[in-house]
Amino acid sequence: MKIKALPFVQHGKQMYLGVMSAVDLCEGLLTGRIKVDVWTPDNPEGYQRKHSVTRSRAFGRFIASKNNTSPNNISLNIRDGIDKVKYTDGNLIIPEDVILWLKDGQHRVRGIVYAIKEMNVDLSDFEVPVTISFGDRYEEAKDFVITNKTQKGVRTDLAERFLQQAVSREGYAKLRMDLEKGVLPRSIFADIEWRPRAVEIADELNEKSPIWRGRIRPPNVSLPSATVSQKSFTDSLEPFLTHEDFKDLPKDIQIKILDNYWLAIRDIIKDAFESPKEYVIQKTTGVFVFNGLLPTIAKYCKDPNTGKYELTYARFKEVLSKIADSEWMQAEAWLAANKRAGIIGGKVAQMGTSQKSFRILRDVITAELEAAMAEAEEVKSRVIV
Repeated sequence: MKIKALPFVQHGKQMYLGVMSAVDLCEGLLTGRIKVDVWTPDNPEGYQRKHSVTRSRAFGRFIASKNNTSPNNISLNIRDGIDKVKYTDGNLIIPEDVILWLKDGQHRVRGIVYAIKEMNVDLSDFEVPVTISFGDRYEEAKDFVITNKTQKGVRTDLAERFLQQAVSREGYAKLRMDLEKGVLPRSIFADIEWRPRAVEIADELNEKSPIWRGRIRPPNVSLPSATVSQKSFTDSLEPFLTHEDFKDLPKDIQIKILDNYWLAIRDIIKDAFESPKEYVIQKTTGVFVFNGLLPTIAKYCKDPNTGKYELTYARFKEVLSKIADSEWMQAEAWLAANKRAGIIGGKVAQMGTSQKSFRILRDVITAELEAAMAEAEEVKSRVIV
């Protein structure tokens, strides 16, 4: 095997940065010239995870598109027969009996195999950068573990910003089509329908809203007045932005609805908004609970004669007033814990910050609202004043 390569040294260790064709990587894995050291009970010194067919096929579909590239390098290691390997005229010459161990990039190489052998994609012009090192099995495993345990993925709030750019650059329709074809990774683009809009809304609320101005922390920004991260706020908008009745509304209408809604909440639970950092209502807990409740609250804001939503500040406040006496609508319930000050926090804070606790609280408030509205309707049917 001949690999175009350049030598480099780190702390006295000779390595090579080279390039291999996708076809050679495919054939190398299929013929055993390239191997993966997978841990099994029968191979306890192995260190690689079991191959995920879903992941490798997703990568195969990704590189099958002529518009997609994969510039990250594959890491290979030679354990035995190091003295047989020669470097001459810019090429690394590796004898047929020397095995290349696939240290990092298993799913990408298997994805290449899938694209070539099962999708019948021509990747003859597709080259892949590779790093080739020399060392025993332990050193190989050590490098793998350190690399994979210490590397940090793209922050989700930054990924959200990228989705905005993607929609602006390529258009929603094309991205949606590519996603359905498997050309784009679902892990990144699955929320393309609503998340870019959520980021836009968060930005505008953070700039102009009487409730949320300066309260939403963008990525890589120090904002002392912030009480909730962009990611938590945008995540909390999913029930509203994916609801059949609201998802296609113009952005300015969606923002106005949210402003009206939160103004009404503020006027029911006033004290919690006067010192936002001392309460959890404008933190992760509050946004997940109340933004998650928005479609339910909106249901009771419909005009009974026309069936049209009346999502005004006055109508939201009228509906929320039905449960204003609830223990869950009192500021003290939303008091944040403060260990230094010896404050254990209100009932809401004591419930925790898991999605399960948010869901339970939404269910409790929903049940109270449904009961209050049913009682109001029953009185209305009996009495006219």
